Amino acid sequence: MENKRINWIKIGIEVLAVFVFILLLVWLFPFGSKKDNKASNFGDNFDKFRTSARKYYTTDEDRLPNDTEKLTLQKMIDKKIVKSLYDKNGKACDTEKSYVRITKINDNEYQLRVDLTCGNESDYVLETIKVDVKDDTNNNNNTNNNNNTNNTNNNNNNNSYKNTTTIATTKLTQYRYYKKEIEKVTTYKCEEGWVLDGKTCSKMSDNKVAATKKYSDEKTLTMDATKVTGNTKTVYADVIVTNGNPQYFCEKGTIGADNKCHVNEQTYINAKDKTVTWCNDGDTPEGNVCKHQTTESYAASVSTSYSDWKYSHSIDVTTTKADTDTTKYSYKGAYAQNECTKSPGCINIVTHYKYDVYTRTKNESYTCPNGGNPSGSMCYKGSTTTYEIHKRTDYYCEDGSTPVNKQCLVNKDKTYDPKVTYTKNYSCPKDYQSKGSGASMVCYKAIKTDDTFYCADTTYTLNAKTNKCYKKVPKEFIGYECPTGYTLNGTMCYANKQTVPAKKWTVCTIITSYTWNSKTTLEGWTRTEETRVIEI
Repeated sequence: MENKRINWIKIGIEVLAVFVFILLLVWLFPFGSKKDNKASNFGDNFDKFRTSARKYYTTDEDRLPNDTEKLTLQKMIDKKIVKSLYDKNGKACDTEKSYVRITKINDNEYQLRVDLTCGNESDYVLETIKVDVKDDTNNNNNTNNNNNTNNTNNNNNNNSYKNTTTIATTKLTQYRYYKKEIEKVTTYKCEEGWVLDGKTCSKMSDNKVAATKKYSDEKTLTMDATKVTGNTKTVYADVIVTNGNPQYFCEKGTIGADNKCHVNEQTYINAKDKTVTWCNDGDTPEGNVCKHQTTESYAASVSTSYSDWKYSHSIDVTTTKADTDTTKYSYKGAYAQNECTKSPGCINIVTHYKYDVYTRTKNESYTCPNGGNPSGSMCYKGSTTTYEIHKRTDYYCEDGSTPVNKQCLVNKDKTYDPKVTYTKNYSCPKDYQSKGSGASMVCYKAIKTDDTFYCADTTYTLNAKTNKCYKKVPKEFIGYECPTGYTLNGTMCYANKQTVPAKKWTVCTIITSYTWNSKTTLEGWTRTEETRVIEI
């Protein structure tokens, strides 16, 4: 059989070509990120916002206002009219600056303004919604004759409205226009003591109950744990110790030439005694008594005298002076002068006072009217008392040692067999390295540790099985609520409220508006240089 040689160069080129092709596919079709799931360009966001607003007002006639109504993007999200919108960077569009406003023009027409702001991009559009009005009275009457049960329902539906909006889908070029227009903002106000509720004012009655506290639901937040890649660490093992050569030793005493342990055995004998006498510290012994000298003290009487006043010197000061028992100030006048040095022309007026100073000497003498000798401001006198001298019996040993419980120790030689021990051999278990020797030997080796996880936010708790971090958010107080038929005011609910029409206030503001239109000219509007192609 003929052997064929393998062309390794050809195989290598083919593998390299496949690898380059895979890299090219990855580059052309990158994997999406989490941000792509919610990010969108401004045009898509604007169409979603506009379509949702139009659908909201054209599917239920009860939603059409009698005057003007404005819904911010946040309110529309809360009402679930539209989902949250995100710009191309994944940042949420402005929920307060973005809004829709619908204004009733006449019985059949409404003007809808859609205004969207996402990041540094913003735009708006004005469009007219036309409503067809149909009188269903005849239909209701016919239904009345045929079915008594449906009578009530059909009467409630008299004068109902059917809203229709016709939207064609086509591509066309639009031009952007602008004009200055008056924007009318209508608000309503109530007199003091009344509460505004839409277009009416209400006043609470005395019939009230305590409001009920309202709490949010308890929930659990989850986040991925932070991974710490394992590294190399050192572990230690016990040293293996084995016996070597025997060694003999005595627990007590020493080994003698006879290979025996010799220790002095202690025997107690009665100690000698003697009588010792003494006095308290500072007292003097005299025969069988001690003399104690005591000293009493009390405040001496003081006599004070002064010398004549004498002129000492003159002073010039910026504060007034008060006399003391040895110094007297004789006032000689005052004057004021500017002492500012910070800059030319500044002013800092300071008042100076002049005095002549007189002084005198204070002399004090002390006497002891109750006897004794003076020392400074105190008098001291002494007396002597006696008491029986202290006695005790002391015990001692003739060899000069200290007795214990009136006993003296006498040493006696005693022998016993010595103990045996062995020298130690030290080694490490298999795969362990040693450091040091003898009793100070250490056995160790390096091992690779497992990856670990932790919660970057310390308020979370790690679940080691799932490597997830969890945090329970308890119920939180979010406000008060009232039963049906009651109105909340602070922490109380009031019933049977009075209502009156609110005072209407209208404010007109001149604003510059922009719109897109497929016409090359638009009456009342000024055309800009911007154009776009849309599907409608």
